[in-house]
Amino acid sequence: MKEYPQLAEMGVRHPDEIIKFNVSGLETVDYLRIVYRRRAGSLLPMSRKYKFPRVQKKRSIEPGTDKMATVLETAPALRAAIAELEELLNTNLQKQDVAKSILTELQALEEDIALRAECIRQLAKRI
Repeated sequence: MKEYPQLAEMGVRHPDEIIKFNVSGLETVDYLRIVYRRRAGSLLPMSRKYKFPRVQKKRSIEPGTDKMATVLETAPALRAAIAELEELLNTNLQKQDVAKSILTELQALEEDIALRAECIRQLAKRI
């Protein structure tokens, strides 16, 4: 399985069990909530919430002037975690699409084999 360094740093040990995430923010803090698909009887939590303080930066209000304003930006660690989660979920979605295609092809093959077997049975009965 591919490594996800930011998620590992946050303590995520089972990235393959992640099914969704959301981000919310209040004043000077952003929250990342990760939801997992756990096996029946698992003692691990179904979701975990992480807190990321926003980073204060000084920005120029108008180009060419000394007027500065303090703005709050999303923490780099949160941006990295979101990027890894999006990559992880897109990879899982692609795997699900491939699995669905394989199952569809397998069903078509099974139907074809059953039809041919019935045809051979009918020929054998004529002999």
